[in-house]
Amino acid sequence: EQDAQDRNYLARDYNGLGICCYNLHDFHQALNYYDSALHYADDSLLRANILNNKGNAAKELKSYALALASYDSALKITANSGATYARILTNKAITKWLRDPAYNAAPELWQSLNIRIHENDVAGENSSYVHLSEFFVKSHPDSAIWYAQKMRIMAGVLHNPDEQLNALGK
Repeated sequence: EQDAQDRNYLARDYNGLGICCYNLHDFHQALNYYDSALHYADDSLLRANILNNKGNAAKELKSYALALASYDSALKITANSGATYARILTNKAITKWLRDPAYNAAPELWQSLNIRIHENDVAGENSSYVHLSEFFVKSHPDSAIWYAQKMRIMAGVLHNPDEQLNALGK
């Protein structure tokens, strides 16, 4: 626990356990592991990723205040740039929208998309199209279809047939 390098290994291990629990839909246990990971995480980018993961688990539990606080802490670390910032900003916008369906998440989702395009983050770009399609499905169905078509194109670039089917379903 005292060695700096070992602390980050412990943080990564606890984060990995949190991801496993998250994937098993054991979100409470995932939060416990993410908290343990944060205790050891000295690397700022690792810390931001763990905080993002913690926010995702809290969001699944509908603990929106905890999720938003985690995302805000992570966004401060990532300093308004890069693919990691875009991913966290997207998660924050979606959480705000889930908490309040009247919330206009579009500006933050577009900002994330633009960062991802600039960073040449193709997988992230695809994710942005997914979220934009979901956001616009009720208010602007034509826009939702347009983003689903963009999603299908990106899924082809990624050679991801599951995402292609998802896009066609939208």
